[in-house]
Amino acid sequence: MIITLDINGLENLINKMSRIWETRYVNAFSPALERISERAAFDAFGESNVKRWVYEGKVDFKRKGASKNSKKEYSYSELMTVKQSETIIKEVMIDNIKKFNETKNA
Repeated sequence: MIITLDINGLENLINKMSRIWETRYVNAFSPALERISERAAFDAFGESNVKRWVYEGKVDFKRKGASKNSKKEYSYSELMTVKQSETIIKEVMIDNIKKFNETKNA
């Protein structure tokens, strides 16, 4: 499968990838500051998205305490990375499908 991008699409892709690396950078130098509660993760990214990402193994959580019922915490940068990468993949695929349909119909 060949994926083609115009200059605006490439610029958009680079900008989004730089935001992903920016969140990774923050995580590397201040990991304690970027942990968020499960409720905050659900509010920011959607409960179904977070649960799906955990199920698919894309993100992981840590318990705040040793108890089985202790609160779950998520890495904000992991959640943001998964969200951004899914967005990028969807945009690239949609653009390529549109271009394919345009050339097919021309």
